[in-house]
Amino acid sequence: MIEAVIYQKDGIYQGYEISGHADFAPYGKDIVCAAVSFLAIATENSLDSQSVIESGLLNGKLYCYLDKRTQGESLIRAQAVLKTLDLGLQQISKTYPEHIRLRTIQKH
Repeated sequence: MIEAVIYQKDGIYQGYEISGHADFAPYGKDIVCAAVSFLAIATENSLDSQSVIESGLLNGKLYCYLDKRTQGESLIRAQAVLKTLDLGLQQISKTYPEHIRLRTIQKH
């Protein structure tokens, strides 16, 4: 199962972590894995092009967090990108609930 966590603080997206395998179909034919991978990588690439993130792969987990100094127009653009990721993952998790678990964690 894919584990996806989206982090927010005071209603503002802070980042995400994604790990695991969907196990929906054999390697190379797994549409759930492909969809989640596309969303995660496209989000990371978009945020990276704005130089507003810290991201990488650690122990099989893709992570991507906004730089705490992100503000103004950069923050607005980053929020739009992260909201798109969130909506996409919500849709996938509704359609394939046995293959992806999505959680939103509120940071304090």
